[in-house]
Amino acid sequence: MGHWKRTIVISENLRRHFTQIGCQTFLLPPLIEYTGREKKEKEVASKIKFIYSGADEKKDAIANMLRSIALLSEEERKICELHITGLKKEKAVTLLDSQSEILTLYKENLVIHGWMEYDQLIDLYIDSDYLLLARPRNQFTISNFPSKVPEMMNYGIIPVCSEVGDYTSSYLSNGEDCITFLGCSPEDCAKAIRTAIGIGQAERIKMRSNVLKTAKEKFDYTNYSVALLDFIKKG
Repeated sequence: MGHWKRTIVISENLRRHFTQIGCQTFLLPPLIEYTGREKKEKEVASKIKFIYSGADEKKDAIANMLRSIALLSEEERKICELHITGLKKEKAVTLLDSQSEILTLYKENLVIHGWMEYDQLIDLYIDSDYLLLARPRNQFTISNFPSKVPEMMNYGIIPVCSEVGDYTSSYLSNGEDCITFLGCSPEDCAKAIRTAIGIGQAERIKMRSNVLKTAKEKFDYTNYSVALLDFIKKG
């Protein structure tokens, strides 16, 4: 790979690697076309909806996110749901292994959608409050930047995520446009969910506004188009 002179990278960890082998780099996070989808306020009695989209257990602690629901109190479960998209129920059963009964015991809180039509997925995005994303910290995950983060922020969804990678260290601010937490165990996830559902409606509206602002200022493609074109032309 040493013959590559110029490289577009998605993380500081990759930038360091390619710089060390003599490449000029351009750091480019996953991009969106900003739409700024405002949400309608829910009824006070409505459940707070978390969403996770994906099926890559190598990067995401999917089983632990599912297990975390069992660690919440009955009162906490009454006010929240975790929606999983892009993952078949059979896969969820396999990931949970001996604890697969969680899917049945907490079926009111764990909604496995599997594959969804695009319009249905967008409707779910619009209705969701938080993105739950738990990841272990390793070379793979710190080099990665999940596109689901800016994608869902474009719909005003507040990330609740493990402190792993550039998105938590360089793009988002804990307590302002996200909730970050250490680790990715079921206990860590449950604690993060507890923090999120403990935020009042007024503060959640403020955070949602900050999320949309960050999506526009840090992930919209127009912020990078001139500099990226210049980088490409220099090649």
